[in-house]
Amino acid sequence: MKKLHNLTGLISTTILLLTLTGCSAEKEQEHDVNYYIEHHKERESKVDKCYQNPTAAQKDQNCKNAETAHIYIRQHGSMPKIK
Repeated sequence: MKKLHNLTGLISTTILLLTLTGCSAEKEQEHDVNYYIEHHKERESKVDKCYQNPTAAQKDQNCKNAETAHIYIRQHGSMPKIK
């Protein structure tokens, strides 16, 4: 009987985890540096979010692209599109 109870708990936990995983946000669309150069609000928003969580930002290509665009804008005022 105890084995059945443990199995039921394991199944319930697995179903809960699968449900929560399915409810997680979809992966964010990846934008290149040009996008962030051209979209000021999105660039500033992304850079702010990335500064709030630097560990996660290291793995996020959008953080890297937004930061690159941010640096270019600060150094050059504006930047022509990068090919």
